[in-house]
Amino acid sequence: MRKQLPLFIGGAAIMAVVLAGGLTVAFAANSPTAPPPVPTAPAGVSPVTYQQEGVSTFSDASTGELLTCAAGSLSLIPVSGGPITAFSLSDCTDSAGLGYTVTAVGLPYAHSQSSDGASEGVITGFALAVQGPTCSAMLTGTVGAGYNPTTNTATIMPDGDLLTVKAISSTCQGILNTGDVINFTSVWG
Repeated sequence: MRKQLPLFIGGAAIMAVVLAGGLTVAFAANSPTAPPPVPTAPAGVSPVTYQQEGVSTFSDASTGELLTCAAGSLSLIPVSGGPITAFSLSDCTDSAGLGYTVTAVGLPYAHSQSSDGASEGVITGFALAVQGPTCSAMLTGTVGAGYNPTTNTATIMPDGDLLTVKAISSTCQGILNTGDVINFTSVWG
């Protein structure tokens, strides 16, 4: 059974601005009430840092566009509901070989994990700003997450249709569209 935890980022609003070729794309989400705090680490529990294994992929379910990232790292507090305190991807290119930057927005992210430590959970409030020479976009939503203590690997994978394009620059049309589902897959060890 999976449990989703909401992600609230210090205050009532998230604002991310992506600049590309003089175009500005802004995304804002407002919360009507004061958010509860993101869970913190219990005493004596330190963040664990993972390096990306292989290639992370972002695939647009509607257009088929593909973005891959060859390197990355993430840090998390290894307890159920503990925050992901750092997340980065680098060496990202589209299917034409053009370079893109992918920036985590609104850290820390809350995550849930089953009590056995090896089952799937979710990361809610996942938000990434994607910027490239032909398109800039904001991706937000929920992704699946898991941890396998036998192999000491963490995974991020699609969680239904819950990671979507929320804002795009005008140059994205046909590459990405607002509302498109993004399938994000990566392995971390």
